[in-house]
Amino acid sequence: PWLSISWANFGLMALSGLIGIFIGDTAYFSASNRLGPRRAGVLFATNAFFSAFLGFFVFDERMGARTLLGAFLTLTGVMIAIFWGQRKAEDHAWETNCGHHVRGGFLGLLAALCQSVGVLVAKPVIVGGMAPLTASAIRVSVACVALFALLWLGLPSARHAQEPTR
Repeated sequence: PWLSISWANFGLMALSGLIGIFIGDTAYFSASNRLGPRRAGVLFATNAFFSAFLGFFVFDERMGARTLLGAFLTLTGVMIAIFWGQRKAEDHAWETNCGHHVRGGFLGLLAALCQSVGVLVAKPVIVGGMAPLTASAIRVSVACVALFALLWLGLPSARHAQEPTR
């Protein structure tokens, strides 16, 4: 199947990988470092809302009333969990806020948006018949090359903050 991939489809999958994995995952891990993984994960769950919203405008997709209600309830639940989810008794290191809340929230929403945009960019190629494994291999490979490029450039933000422990 590799020889049958057109350059246009490869380009779309590469763009999907850059947006959805390289930018999206980088933003997600940055949000997780600032907000903790639970809050960042809850915020990242808004990607379903972004996908539905963008699908409506980009692909003219429509949802039924029950689906819209479910999406609204899910989004409302995410927001409630973010605003009222912190308990005073949570003192685990993963629950501590390590940075600016607003910046962490922005990065979490950016991660969700990039995930949605990456999927929407890939959708026509997948619907057109590209094997999901091939599509994933292209997306991940391109994102890996981009991440290694950041590392090789020596950017401080691409390096680990602490030495790994056993």
